[in-house]
Amino acid sequence: MKDLKRLHKVHYDYPHNSRRQGKTYYCFDQLLRVAQTGEIKEQVYITNTQSATVNGFKSFLRFLDDAEESFTYSLENLTVSLGECKIKFVSLAGKERLKGSRSTVVEDYF
Repeated sequence: MKDLKRLHKVHYDYPHNSRRQGKTYYCFDQLLRVAQTGEIKEQVYITNTQSATVNGFKSFLRFLDDAEESFTYSLENLTVSLGECKIKFVSLAGKERLKGSRSTVVEDYF
């Protein structure tokens, strides 16, 4: 059984963001909610450049820490594990490696 109060808590805790950051936090919220359901085992977060991917990865870790979620991560692979769900962070150039993958994709382009 899913704890819906916990699942929607992040939505109510949304910070008031400066211009152009709301979309990224929305993407982070989506990644977290999907991981919390336990239905999806692999997600992919895609952004334009490798540096934006690394920054997104670090921002997501802060986002999870602020939401008081328990998680593990790998700096080498830019992956975050939330329960049974693994979230991979890749750049647009790395998107080609995902062909044939059954991962849920969240795209955050600027």
